[in-house]
Amino acid sequence: MRLKICHVTTGHELDDGRIFHKEAVSLARRGFEVAVLGPADVPSFSRSGVAFVTVPKAPFRNRIIRKALLLFRIRVKSILMRYHVYHCHEMDAVIAVLPNLFFGSKIIYDVHEHFPENYSDRLNRLWLALLKILDKSVSRVVQLVITVDETLAEKYKDSSSVVVVHNYPIYKSYSPPEQRRDKNLAIYVGGISEQRGTVEMLEALALARSKHTSLRLRIVGRFAEDAFRETVQRKISQLKLSDAVEIIDWVPFEDIPGMLQQAGFGISFLKSLPRYTLAIPIKVYEYMAAGVPVIASRFQDTLRLLDAERCGITAEPGSVQSLSDAICVVLKDLKEAENMGKNGRLAIKQKYNWENESQILIRAYERITEAAGRPQS
Repeated sequence: MRLKICHVTTGHELDDGRIFHKEAVSLARRGFEVAVLGPADVPSFSRSGVAFVTVPKAPFRNRIIRKALLLFRIRVKSILMRYHVYHCHEMDAVIAVLPNLFFGSKIIYDVHEHFPENYSDRLNRLWLALLKILDKSVSRVVQLVITVDETLAEKYKDSSSVVVVHNYPIYKSYSPPEQRRDKNLAIYVGGISEQRGTVEMLEALALARSKHTSLRLRIVGRFAEDAFRETVQRKISQLKLSDAVEIIDWVPFEDIPGMLQQAGFGISFLKSLPRYTLAIPIKVYEYMAAGVPVIASRFQDTLRLLDAERCGITAEPGSVQSLSDAICVVLKDLKEAENMGKNGRLAIKQKYNWENESQILIRAYERITEAAGRPQS
């Protein structure tokens, strides 16, 4: 009998890049039986050897009631599935599947971010303290904690077992860069919100266009709020950028590499908030994989990476002038920009790629299955 692994999420999209495209697909290719369990208003289905098991989203407006009902549905469904391992991607997902420990199942807690520290600007001190205690308690009852970087691993060092599986790009998804890319096209891929520096990117674009009139910006992602979509549209109109800005709400995960490789450089201009300063954004690595130079907010770890690999430059977070200056630097020396792109792509090929990380994930699974005395495939 094959090892049965169920990825569980309460807050991510079922086809999330890390959950499905990287971890679930890699484990399925290794020969395990893999499913992804989470909320979606569609029937269950299969894709790339992975079963998607859905539970209906709760219709209630009250967030607490909606979350409680979702966790109950996840709990019931997980018990009925009777899988060997439940690989959870949020703290509340772990809480939902805890009863499965009584049936001999193993639970993995996959920590994608610095929780709850990332939300210190949204939570009062009491809630923050309670969530920290709960998070630590949860990490001690699971059989394995997986983190996306070494800083997080240090946080969970008191857990029974901790493994770092970085969220690096899938290198083979990025074909060799096209030589005829549009050098005047800047690209941003990710969530669209005030905190992610969208307005500042537009203002910097307008400022830089006074020197580089052919400069354009392509934004790919979902708006956090409809109201902010209106704010962005007003700003584009105010700055007379209608012909210079393209907004694409969503593209399939598989299409992102090709879209990135059309651009001259990538921008990640996040604001200086705890949830952004504590880790290097995945989009920075994706820009590197695509072979485009990176312009990113000057956070310590990001600065260290870009300097070490000589693949980009940084700008002061929140400073429109600083971002505009960085854009002009890239456009002024196209040969150096080309070298930055090549350096970044080489670094991904040699070090920062999912192909390497997937082997760490598989070895971690093999260890816990050996300890449990279960067949590996």
